[in-house]
Amino acid sequence: MGFIILHVFPKDKFKNLNLDGSIRHENGSNLVSSNILSDPTILAPDISLSKLECKFPLRWQYVNDTTELGSQSFNMWFSAFSNKQIAISSAQSNDGVTWSNVKEGVVKPGSGWDAIGVETASVIKDSQRKYRMYYSSSFKDHDDFAIGVAFSDDGISWKKNEKPIFMPENTWEQGSNNGVMEPSVIYDSNEKIYKMWYSGLGEKDGKPAFRIGYATSLDGISWERLKEPIMDIGRDGEWDDTLVSHVNVAKSQNGYHMFYFGVAEWSDEVTLQKGAIGHAFSSDGIKWQKNPNNPIIKPREDYWDAWTVGGPSAIILNNKIWLWYFGNPQKDTFEGRLGLVKGICE
Repeated sequence: MGFIILHVFPKDKFKNLNLDGSIRHENGSNLVSSNILSDPTILAPDISLSKLECKFPLRWQYVNDTTELGSQSFNMWFSAFSNKQIAISSAQSNDGVTWSNVKEGVVKPGSGWDAIGVETASVIKDSQRKYRMYYSSSFKDHDDFAIGVAFSDDGISWKKNEKPIFMPENTWEQGSNNGVMEPSVIYDSNEKIYKMWYSGLGEKDGKPAFRIGYATSLDGISWERLKEPIMDIGRDGEWDDTLVSHVNVAKSQNGYHMFYFGVAEWSDEVTLQKGAIGHAFSSDGIKWQKNPNNPIIKPREDYWDAWTVGGPSAIILNNKIWLWYFGNPQKDTFEGRLGLVKGICE
């Protein structure tokens, strides 16, 4: 979500918004009392690699029914405002809709390179079946973004690597505001390598431009990256012609599914950029075909996600894509919820 100045609107106005499609705490409330949260990452450790019978689901439906996903064990980590800092919190669920055991600030800013805040986590089970969390931070406000990693045996108590493990190197990752951020990491047990897709903040045609890159690693610490982005901004006039970022990749038996945040017009006058969520498919994780029906999720007037949607995180189960995301209702505030939609092959 990027580091921002927080403005909060009255809780009663938030309650008057339509909450259809939003996930909830077991007591019916939002997951954190401040309502300042975003960037979910979902891990379902008991789900094996699934097959999806289409490249591009034709229907995306908002999910409110707690029986749709069946009885599964879901773990979620998300960015949240905790103790006056942006930190990473966690929660657990048996159905993907109702969440409990919320623990705020399981990974907090440190005293070194990530002192400003930690956010946009990607959590995996590594080659040893231990938890790894890849996350974003910056050396200074709105600049010099890098990616760090933390390790855990239980997903709750974490030990961070002291230094970032991924910093800008390519020309397209550097500019007046530069950096790499918003990682999406998987461990490929067949190839025995770690794969990471990430956002690079550089410039294109003299303007700030987020694009998406790709890197691989044998140990998840030292990375080799492609020199050029694997996902560029759209053509002039398209819904994502200003930036593509905040990538999440889910692997199925027949290929890779990418979800990303796209913006058509940049504004310095808003708290969060107004954008939507797109989808792309790839057989190898490098060459991508954008969904012809993009964007698949857009803001909805008078709903909790009326201004912008972003931060996608997907799993593939029962021939459907289940996609969690965050939404924000107003341009001049940051106070939102997390939601869930399903993509259906037809």
